[in-house]
Amino acid sequence: QLGQLAAQRAHDSAVRDFGNRMVSDHTPANQRLMTIASTVGITPPDKPDFMHRHTIKKLTKAEARDFDEDYIDSQVKDHKKMIELMEEQIEDGKNPELKQYATDLLPRLREHRKMAEQLEKQLEQKKDKK
Repeated sequence: QLGQLAAQRAHDSAVRDFGNRMVSDHTPANQRLMTIASTVGITPPDKPDFMHRHTIKKLTKAEARDFDEDYIDSQVKDHKKMIELMEEQIEDGKNPELKQYATDLLPRLREHRKMAEQLEKQLEQKKDKK
C-alpha cells in the first residue's frame, strides 16, 4: 500500500519510481509468503499492523513537500526492521520453507534499504540547496 501511495503522491520522480519498485518487488514476495503461510497453517493478518496503518494515514494526509521525505524515512526504517526479521528467521527459524523464503528475500531487502538510504541523502541535498 505504501508503494502504491508513493507512486501516486510522490513529488520527486525517483521517489515515485522507488514506490513502483516496491510494488513490483514486494507483491510477488507477499504472495509467496501467503502461500507458505497457508501450507503451514498460519493465518496472516488481513490488514496492516498498527504502525503501518499509522504511517499510511500520516502519508495520506502529508503535504506534498513533506510526503517524499516521510515516505523514504519510513522505507529506510521498515527495510532495516525486515532485514533483522529475515536474519533472525535464517538463524533461528524452525520451518525450512520460511527459512528459504527469508534467505531468498534478504538480498532484495538489502538492495531496497540501500536504495532508500540513497534517496534519503538525495532528498536532503535537494532540501539543503533551497
